[in-house]
Amino acid sequence: MLRLQVERARRFQALKEEAKHHALRDFAFLRALLVEMGERLHVGDGVFQLVRSEIERLEDPTFRQDEAPRRIRERQEAARAFQGVPLTGEITLAMLEELELDVPARVGASTEGRELKGLRVSGSGDVVGRARVLRTSEEIDSFQDGEVLVARFTDPTWTPVFPRARGIVTEVGGWLSHAAIQAREYDLTAIVGVAGAMQALSTGDLVTLHADGSIGRVAERRNEERVDVKAPVVLRRDTEELPGELADLSEHGALLLVPGHRLDVGEDVEVVCKSVPIGLEATIVRNGVPGIYGVRFRRPTAGLALALLERGTTRPS
Repeated sequence: MLRLQVERARRFQALKEEAKHHALRDFAFLRALLVEMGERLHVGDGVFQLVRSEIERLEDPTFRQDEAPRRIRERQEAARAFQGVPLTGEITLAMLEELELDVPARVGASTEGRELKGLRVSGSGDVVGRARVLRTSEEIDSFQDGEVLVARFTDPTWTPVFPRARGIVTEVGGWLSHAAIQAREYDLTAIVGVAGAMQALSTGDLVTLHADGSIGRVAERRNEERVDVKAPVVLRRDTEELPGELADLSEHGALLLVPGHRLDVGEDVEVVCKSVPIGLEATIVRNGVPGIYGVRFRRPTAGLALALLERGTTRPS
């Protein structure tokens, strides 16, 4: 029975892909015809704002010159208004019927205060990086290397992002979605089906993609008490070791001075103190002046400041 079911699944998968292939070819041919008709009848891309009966009337000069341009303009304005309305993953007809485009609106329940969580479909461990919220593939040029893509979903037009991304978050998708398949090919951590991600996250947020599918923001500023230190350290990266210095130390983070070297936000490093035989696993969470970085320790280091103080590495106040 298992062998039979696997064979059926393979056959139906091939039939599904073949049917999709021919359907897309027909749609491409239909679009080419409409583009040509729009050019010949002097309405351009506005032909896509007309229904079939209206397209058939474009041969009438009166309709083409007066009525058709008005209808096209009205529908284009309505389309632009709808583009500014954020949508959630679950929308009912009642929500759409209550929608008013002349006032700021948000369709669906607010995600404020709710945990962001979805299905992790690739990658392992936690990943930290800056979020880049993109609503259309036309915005891909703004994407920066090492960022975490946050999108509604992806399709083949988004492919150039994957080799540059540190992680992927989509509101829609599952194990066999485009984002999931591409992320596994590039060995990226990807979390899909995260309801409200585009509403809750903003470009520039420092986020952590957790192995359990949850998404959290990383605090970049430390509010706890700090100790002004000057402690020589060795910074261990994947490919090299760099000399550096710890400063402005607290239980959960510090300033890391590495003159002449560039570190990336979200990068995981190990900080080894020379005066205290201890290695600290940390993540780069902030960069400002070149060579000066904010790091957040993965585990609290309550005793480190005291140990450095005993060895005379604190600066005079």
